[in-house]
Amino acid sequence: MRRKCRDKEKSRESREQQKCEIAICFARMYGIKETLEPLEFMENETVIEMILQWTDEFIESHSWDMVQFFERKSECLGKKRP
Repeated sequence: MRRKCRDKEKSRESREQQKCEIAICFARMYGIKETLEPLEFMENETVIEMILQWTDEFIESHSWDMVQFFERKSECLGKKRP
């Protein structure tokens, strides 16, 4: 019984670690896109919420290609007007 609890706890920790790693990758990609393209200003809290939402969607989609997923999701980001 104790072993099952430990295994579940390790599994939960592993999922949380995976989620953090994915979110970090998306945040880095967003930072690069923000540097290379003139994007509309977004508050930090808004960006954080967006990255967390994308992370959950990516995990639920069982997709393997983070770059393709990010490109598809980031197409809707507003561009700065000249």
